[in-house]
Amino acid sequence: MLDLHLPDLTFPGMTYGKGEVPRDLRRWVYKHGAASGARTVIAKIERGELGRPLLGRIELVRQVHEVISNYLERGGRRRTVLGLIEKLAQLFLWADKTGHELALESIEDSYRHWTDSLLHRVRVGNDLSETTAYNYGNVVGWVLDR
Repeated sequence: MLDLHLPDLTFPGMTYGKGEVPRDLRRWVYKHGAASGARTVIAKIERGELGRPLLGRIELVRQVHEVISNYLERGGRRRTVLGLIEKLAQLFLWADKTGHELALESIEDSYRHWTDSLLHRVRVGNDLSETTAYNYGNVVGWVLDR
């Protein structure tokens, strides 16, 4: 198994419905992990199909996990947590597609490039609404600020 040194990035305090896949942010430490199906990604990681963890991402993902865990422990809504994870996944998908490194040291610059790409999708690509772009940027920015 290639991820023995990774911290626990699950949410044991979160309740899940029958058949629902527990959230595990380890997927974001691997290139193309965000694009892998939630039901299969952990098995892919354990089989080494996603390669080695991207070391630069580990601390960033650990701190993102901490922010979300703290929110949940303070009584935050499960639905909000799922929304946070969904919107953050968009940042990791973008980074994997564009080759941007996501690391704690460079996240501010990466975030600006990502939000610029969201605006491009609104104005040029016409495949994203202005409201959706704003929501993605706002929610991800909220997590990263913490």
